[in-house]
Amino acid sequence: MSEDLARGLDFLHKSGIAHLDIKPHNMVYDQGFNLYLIDFDAAERVEGVDSTINQVRGTEPWMAPEVIMGPYSPILADRFSCGRVFGLINRYLGNKQLAEFSEQLKRECPRERPPVEDWLHRRFTSGRPLVQGKLLLSADLC
Repeated sequence: MSEDLARGLDFLHKSGIAHLDIKPHNMVYDQGFNLYLIDFDAAERVEGVDSTINQVRGTEPWMAPEVIMGPYSPILADRFSCGRVFGLINRYLGNKQLAEFSEQLKRECPRERPPVEDWLHRRFTSGRPLVQGKLLLSADLC
């Protein structure tokens, strides 16, 4: 699940799109439990990590703290939101690497947040079977 989210968000960012409302309610799964991002109403075209906007977009508590203060980088704000979702996923996995990466994505200083692509380069065992069993029972992820 974390791999799918990182892969999807990395694709968006490399395509010049920031989602700006990353949260469990904006994720759906197919029959194979592949994750997809939906609801692009808040999305913004960006030229890279240095692009900034002033508009408040997103959903508390998933959005980055700098969104309220503006201007901010939509890509760096997406990284924070991804970190929040990774933290929720990790409540069910208990994966130390995922916990650490989640904390890195939620760093107070936006420029210190690593690209989500970094998660795809880590070596870890997929937690998909464990998540599948919990996913259907979890109100947090509906």
